[in-house]
Amino acid sequence: MITNYEDVTAPTVQQTVSLKGIACLREKPDPSATLDSQIIFGERVTIRGMNGDWYDCVVDFCGFDRTGFIHMSELGDTATPPTHRVSVPWAPLLSLPNVRGDELDRLPKCSLLRIVAEEKFHYHVWPRGVVYKSHVQALGAPAEDYLLAMRSLLGVPYIWGGRSTFGLDCAGFIELSMLLAGLRCPRARADMPGFFGPPLEAGQMPRAGDIIVFPKHCAIFLDEDRVMHASGSAGEVVEETLVELQGYLQCLGFETDYVHLRPSMVDER
Repeated sequence: MITNYEDVTAPTVQQTVSLKGIACLREKPDPSATLDSQIIFGERVTIRGMNGDWYDCVVDFCGFDRTGFIHMSELGDTATPPTHRVSVPWAPLLSLPNVRGDELDRLPKCSLLRIVAEEKFHYHVWPRGVVYKSHVQALGAPAEDYLLAMRSLLGVPYIWGGRSTFGLDCAGFIELSMLLAGLRCPRARADMPGFFGPPLEAGQMPRAGDIIVFPKHCAIFLDEDRVMHASGSAGEVVEETLVELQGYLQCLGFETDYVHLRPSMVDER
């Protein structure tokens, strides 16, 4: 059992995984560079090359590639697929399978884990640490309802590049809502119309779960008049009317015309 990140070798193959609760895909190989996207524990990353202590990476988000740099301390080799995922808002990764174990990391919901051993109340996780059994579920377990998953994210803080229960940006909010329901969704707002299209005709009545994509923002309809979205001004995921959201965008100088999308599972409800 590996008990320390120092014992985990840096990746020697192109395919690797995040070994941090949140790994940071940055625009440049610099810790102060803009965060492009979070990569959560266990997600796969493809390495294209090195730049000092940083890997030049490609991450496949639902068939759409995103490129950037991840520090080498946040990635490691794995030859085995995950068996479980975190099913609570976040799970402490502990050093010992008892109440006195130190917190090694915090794993956001949907983190992908490889369970390698079992105790009475805990699982041992590859490559180090333990988690409570009550904080995870086996892959393949029933997913959450899409609309309930969306509502569960109300109040999650806004973070540029965020796509986890620790913080979300506007596209990350939609992606995580669907991920919790076992559904696929692109990472970027600009890729959603092509993925979920064709857009609905103007004037068609919104349904709960429909997606609304503005030129510089996106949200999910709660009903005909109200939406949920990760708001940069409120600093969290909020619920408000579409008119209020359009007024906010207008104050920022953004266009308020939008594309109205209906994912297939909304049509099936």
